[in-house]
Order: sequence, then C-alpha cells, then structure tokens
Amino acid sequence: MFETFSANYRETSRADSSTPNPLLLAAVESHALGFGELMARFAGVSFNEGLYRIHPAQDVLEWTAIVEEAFPLCHGRTVCFASDWLGRQFALDKARVEDGQMQILLVVPGTGDRLQIPATLESLHEHELIEHAGDAVAGELYRVYREAGGEPPAPGQCVGYEVPLFAGGEDVVDNLGLIDMKAYWKKCGQAFQAANPAADDAAADDAAVEESEDAN
Repeated sequence: MFETFSANYRETSRADSSTPNPLLLAAVESHALGFGELMARFAGVSFNEGLYRIHPAQDVLEWTAIVEEAFPLCHGRTVCFASDWLGRQFALDKARVEDGQMQILLVVPGTGDRLQIPATLESLHEHELIEHAGDAVAGELYRVYREAGGEPPAPGQCVGYEVPLFAGGEDVVDNLGLIDMKAYWKKCGQAFQAANPAADDAAADDAAVEESEDAN
C-alpha cells in the first residue's frame, strides 16, 4: 500500500516519531485500512519541501484536539493525521463512513471551511494527492509561492494567511507568510469563533474539493 504515493512524493525531512498509540490504532484501523502502515512508514515525514506532512504519531491526538478547539463544529468527528503547507489538516471523518471506511475531511484554518474529500485513507494517498494535487494540497499555489521567493515551511511551521479570508483577507501570495502552525490555528480559531458565534456544529459543509484536470 502507498507505493504510488511514495513514488510521487519525495521525503525531504523526518521528525522524531514515537510508536503509534495502540489504542488509537485499534480504534481506527478497521475503518481506515492502512492507517497503521501509514504511521509506521511515514509518521513525522515532510514531503516535497513541506507540501504535505504526516504528523508524528505522538501528535495525532494533539492535532485532533487543536482542530476541535479551533472549530468546535469538528468536535468528536475527526482524527487528524496530516497537514499541508498551508496548515490545512487532513482528518479521518467519523461522521462519513462508506463501505466501512471513513472518508477524508480537510479542515482549513484560513477560511474555516471543512471540505469533504470523497476518498478513503488509501485512495487519498494513491489517487487524490497524485491526480488532483492542485486542489488537495494547493500544489499550484505552492509553486507560485516558492517562485516568488517564499521559504518552505519547517516542521511545526506552515504558510498562513496574514489576514484570514473569513476576516476579509485576499487569497494572494502577498497575504501569505511563515508562521508557527499551532499559533496560526489558535489565531484563526479565535477569529473564526468571534466572526461566527452561532456556527452550526451539527454537520460538515457540503463543499467538496473540486477535482482538477491538472495534477500540479
């Protein structure tokens, strides 16, 4: 499993990762086939100069808690296992299970969106991240950002919006900058909750990641 992914995503750094939590593995694996293998092979790995990063095993529950605190509408429904360069969190979605497999939820700090990706853990890595990288990990925007002189995010960092889009910021490279990822999530969560005091926490947005003709 994950052979197509590993052939297309190049490891550029690896953070220390502990042994995956056995209770978490037991709870997740049957509804997310390959989760144990993903953690065993790639936990803590940053790919393609920070474009996509798998969380260290010991950080999975911490990031799940961070996301749920920032956006309470996610409470109790996610297991966050990875992020992209923009700090967006890839999560297993307990509320969307098809053929026994949890689907993927992409939680976006700069907009407050929860984007439903119609994919399992395996098909996310073997299909979506390869064929639709422009959408799944904002690959084209990352290329533009790097060509404009932007530095790749180090472990623990992301490239965040200086002014979040839901606060009137523009979706342009000039509104992007390196920031500690946890600090960015706290900042965005507080701003989102202040701007949306009556946010509905009953169901995820119907928005889905739009499939692109171009992989990059």
